[in-house]
Amino acid sequence: MFSVKNIPTFAKREMDKLQELLLPHIKKASRYGIFAFPLVCIAIINLIMLAFVGSDHIWEIGFVYALMGAIGMALLKESRYQQKEIQKLSSEYILTRIESSHIVQSSVKERYKKLIVSEPIRALPLFVEFLEKEEEMSRRERFA
Repeated sequence: MFSVKNIPTFAKREMDKLQELLLPHIKKASRYGIFAFPLVCIAIINLIMLAFVGSDHIWEIGFVYALMGAIGMALLKESRYQQKEIQKLSSEYILTRIESSHIVQSSVKERYKKLIVSEPIRALPLFVEFLEKEEEMSRRERFA
């Protein structure tokens, strides 16, 4: 299993750059997600209770809860969109970084790029693996 704690320092620097790029989107997604779930839950529970209990102002109260639920669903959808954006930006950064490497041979770069595109869930471990290979080749060049 991949753990950020066990990565080498040269890879940690790249992860920090990636995190800096993604941080605004991560904040947005988490903020939207935090507010969306309670709004939807409160709206659903209260609409169900309102249907069984009833009230003199059932339409006004029902409208307020429906509006809360709609806002919660919109926030949830925006949170999902931000998650997709995070995935897209991280893949773009990783692929650009791999392409810009002057140390690793192009065949190795192409193999890693294909793997990252085909398995986006494994992008970070593959990227760290690529960085380790790049560092190893860099050391060989320095000491050769």
